[in-house]
Amino acid sequence: MNTKSNAIASSQISKVFFKIYRIAILFPHLTTKAITKPKYIWLCLWAFQQLWWVDSRLKDMALEALQTPGESKSAIWTPELKQAIRQRVIAIAWTAKIHPLRPKCLHRSLVLYNWLREQGITPKLEVGWGDKIGHAWVTYNDIVLNDRADIANVTPRLSRV
Repeated sequence: MNTKSNAIASSQISKVFFKIYRIAILFPHLTTKAITKPKYIWLCLWAFQQLWWVDSRLKDMALEALQTPGESKSAIWTPELKQAIRQRVIAIAWTAKIHPLRPKCLHRSLVLYNWLREQGITPKLEVGWGDKIGHAWVTYNDIVLNDRADIANVTPRLSRV
């Protein structure tokens, strides 16, 4: 093996080791969360898997969402739906904090966006840019679902699909 191949192999081994180390260190946090809030464990496991899946398809999913806005479907905004969305948002955000891939706002937003579409709801994936940083969030009927209500003022919208 040449030096370049050794460096690449070493880098890949380091990345795998870091991911394993991160999971081993952070797994107790997931266990603690499961003990303190057992209803969230299944949502956190679901979010963990979804964040991994979104990361593997991030570019394609983002481009697809930006190119093909769906037909507008109005869901009845019930307290149960609002609570289910809130629980998903919490689980996705918490799981993203400990996920070895360190998913960012676009990952989290795409997971929520896809789940809402599976529920027959047509949300909007919004992308903004402000103060040298990009940001993504999800809205439904102009209500921000996974961020603060005034996020569009902080990071002005570039795109809304």
